[in-house]
Amino acid sequence: MKNMQNNNIFTKLVIMFNKLLYSDYAFSLHQKLKSVFIRNDIKFIPNAFSQALKKESGIDENTILLISQELTKTGAPLLLLNIAKTLKYKFNKKIVLITLIGGSLQTKFEEVCTVVNLHQSNLLEINNKKLVNELFSRLAAKKVCFALGNTVCSAFFIPFLEKYQFSYKILVHELPNTISRFCWDKTAIRLLLNTETGVAIYSSSYVLSEHNIAYKKHPLKFSVIPQGMFQDVKDTINSEAKQKLIKKYNLPDNVKIVFNGGNDLLRKGADIFYEIAQLVIKRRNDVAFIYLCNKDSMKYKLMFGNESFDASKIIFDEFSDDYLLYLEGSDVFALTSREDPFPNVLLDSLAHGLPLIAFDNCGGAPDLLRKISETLIAKKLDVNDFVDKILFLLDNKVFYQDVSIRSIQAVKDHYQFDQYVKQLIL
Repeated sequence: MKNMQNNNIFTKLVIMFNKLLYSDYAFSLHQKLKSVFIRNDIKFIPNAFSQALKKESGIDENTILLISQELTKTGAPLLLLNIAKTLKYKFNKKIVLITLIGGSLQTKFEEVCTVVNLHQSNLLEINNKKLVNELFSRLAAKKVCFALGNTVCSAFFIPFLEKYQFSYKILVHELPNTISRFCWDKTAIRLLLNTETGVAIYSSSYVLSEHNIAYKKHPLKFSVIPQGMFQDVKDTINSEAKQKLIKKYNLPDNVKIVFNGGNDLLRKGADIFYEIAQLVIKRRNDVAFIYLCNKDSMKYKLMFGNESFDASKIIFDEFSDDYLLYLEGSDVFALTSREDPFPNVLLDSLAHGLPLIAFDNCGGAPDLLRKISETLIAKKLDVNDFVDKILFLLDNKVFYQDVSIRSIQAVKDHYQFDQYVKQLIL
């Protein structure tokens, strides 16, 4: 008993440390220190600029400018990549992409875009305004006149967009807490809120509401357009997927799998996921929980360690390239996020007929879930209510199947990706 108490105390201390590490103050300080001590590698930028525009002769009024803060394999860049593919292959558009920093998706973008990577060391401002001005000047001379920004950070480009008379829209996924963490609340967001020509596209009514509360205003022109589904919608169940997960994690044949994932452990509620797992396993011993995150985030899985529970049933693992295997092999997706504007995993899960449960008033998911069933929405950060929702789904086979069918249909009816992209460029 004493060892268990010591373990619990240690776990709480690690959680406290991790929350400090992920706090808004620590994150903002890190961003500012980067801008002071890590200087932009200017010598590479002109070369990248000239090489990227070797295709300049093909740029014309049919070209769309995309703006991104980064090209990492995360939600917003993945969304933009699929927007770019749709613009190119479905709408026959040429594309130039300008990004502040690169990432692992850059080669994928280069397959469909002319990419200009500014190679910045931070996301606090545009470091090389002279270079960016030259880029916009040359694009305007080629009669490029429409731009789509992918995040609030894209608002740093508003002075150039307006100087060269671009029509533009900026997608707003981020909630005020995230905007403050990146120190954009006094920079980029002000540019966005004060624009009279650009259009802000909020990813959900929840995001718009939270912005109105935090900033007491919104841009003159705005709309709410939830993103579309860019994965294929699955009409049939892949029975082999669960068997692969059972084999991979040495789980019992009759197991029910609850799945989640994400790198920002505190915002994504990885600790809440772990707490829910413990409570469910107390009441039903045939359930296993799997949480995926990247290698860096795996270092912090110790904060969820508790020897009083079977580690084989609460699994933290690294992201897999076979992400669809988890969607097809799981029984419930537990979206335990404290904040999540309108996550890609919401549509991914429902399109596979995988019922998803989320907290109310913690993001945009309930806007869609209410089209399916109120039973998928737990009270805000109420862990016990979330547990009851999971168990109700698993205990009621007929209701579960009905929710699965309605989930697929809701995505088909309301979240077609081509229609989403068409609304963005109209």
